[in-house]
Amino acid sequence: MNRTWTSNYNEGALIVDLIDAKTNKLVWQGIGSGISVDSPRSKQRQIPEIMAEIMKNYPPQRK
Repeated sequence: MNRTWTSNYNEGALIVDLIDAKTNKLVWQGIGSGISVDSPRSKQRQIPEIMAEIMKNYPPQRK
């Protein structure tokens, strides 16, 4: 007997790509998650907060 389970996720992700305009190559990528997709008002509040968290990692530290 086979069983199937499904799950609904109510979170989204925000991805920021910085592209070099001359070479058209990806220079840096930041990813944030946890955006509530249920409420447009909630998304509007969360996006600036998540963007700030993402941008804390830019510029990347040199190795």
